[in-house]
Amino acid sequence: MYLKEHYVYAYYDEQGQPYYIGKGKGNRCFVKHHNIEVPSNEKIKKLYENLTNLIACDIEENLILKFGRKDLGTGILLNRKTRSEPYFHSKEVKEKLKKIMKGLSKKRSLETRKKQSETLKKIWQDPERRKKRSEISQELWKTFEYKKKMEDPLYRKKLSEISKKLWQDPEYKKKQLKINKERWNPERKKKYSEKMKTKWAEKKLLGPISRPKY
Repeated sequence: MYLKEHYVYAYYDEQGQPYYIGKGKGNRCFVKHHNIEVPSNEKIKKLYENLTNLIACDIEENLILKFGRKDLGTGILLNRKTRSEPYFHSKEVKEKLKKIMKGLSKKRSLETRKKQSETLKKIWQDPERRKKRSEISQELWKTFEYKKKMEDPLYRKKLSEISKKLWQDPEYKKKQLKINKERWNPERKKKYSEKMKTKWAEKKLLGPISRPKY
């Protein structure tokens, strides 16, 4: 079961108009973040409570779309992005982050890196965790906004450009090819092949299915 400890909140100005929508848990709504001015407690309102993280994200995004954003000229909110949008840093910020990450990488010993790598592998080998990630993905695809975003040609183009840039890095390419080789072992290939054969057999029996247009 997923914990229902998240909520969706709004910050209101002196005129009683919302200027920021967010989601969180604990004291998140009372803490400064994203360079947004936190108002006095009476101007902070929890709109929805006792939510799972996924539902909170969905409600937050829909409210941002409803009220609109100042930076896009579509509304009144100071939010700079919705959670389903990819985040793109400026060149200056990218360079700063690159230097920070290089510094952190140098500080970590080979032994530490090896331990962290082994820990991550163990985490992703956990069937329960994989199941949860699959369920979250399925829930996302049920939402109209997520489907709309994933089918947006501009969004897909941006993702494609990011992927191409990553694959141009020889170190990244080598690492990913190694991961893919380990992941697609003969046993997994066989299971996937059987699954797809069953799926296509079912499709032939059902006949063509018309997809809804969004």
